[in-house]
Amino acid sequence: EDSREGLVVTDVASGSPAEDAGIHPGDVIVKVNRREVKSLQDYRDALKKAKSGDPVLFLVNRGGHTFFVAIRPEKQ
Repeated sequence: EDSREGLVVTDVASGSPAEDAGIHPGDVIVKVNRREVKSLQDYRDALKKAKSGDPVLFLVNRGGHTFFVAIRPEKQ
């Protein structure tokens, strides 16, 4: 699997659930709830399919290391 495929995080809002979970700019989101993410549209589609209020599971690649992070999105 090509570890460079995915969506590169360019910015993390201060105080956001992503920041609280330890996501950093430069991280690569490879999967969201076990769905591959290769574009911003893939990412948005995966988030839309997540149940409101439930934590969302992200597979993140940072510097060649891959790990899972569960993030509870802010309520819309």
